[in-house]
Amino acid sequence: MSEAGGSTAGGPPDETSATGRPALDVRPLAAWWLIFAGIVTALFIDADPAQLAACLAVGVPHIEIRTGRYADTQGDDQHAELARIRHFAREAAAAGLEVHAGHGLHLHNVGAIARIPEVVELNIGHSIVARSMFVGLPMAIAEMRRAMNEARFAQASPVA
Repeated sequence: MSEAGGSTAGGPPDETSATGRPALDVRPLAAWWLIFAGIVTALFIDADPAQLAACLAVGVPHIEIRTGRYADTQGDDQHAELARIRHFAREAAAAGLEVHAGHGLHLHNVGAIARIPEVVELNIGHSIVARSMFVGLPMAIAEMRRAMNEARFAQASPVA
């Protein structure tokens, strides 16, 4: 149990209902109904094995790795966070999940995340809209697309 009295991230609720009985964990049922209704469902999570296990237990088909910590760091800390995200993306894909990533990504840091082969979608809308204030939306989209494509191409190219 967390200090606030709730459950720990990814674990089942440990509260009791108003009747005094254990609270029903409706998260797997909620995910099932979304999927059954045809609603593409992804959970936005940190690169944390416990959160991956919770996603698998709930049954969602997609996850989005939160890249905010990567975006907020520099140097060795950023390299360590990137390694953690890469490893996590491999684990999630190996477990059968479609892997997305995003949060805090922009033209200058998107490349390293775009190079991760398991990441099939990047959520970078905020960066594009912010950049469009200065260069217009078509140019902002083109710049981001170029940065992502260059990174993906570099990944596929042999290193000299």
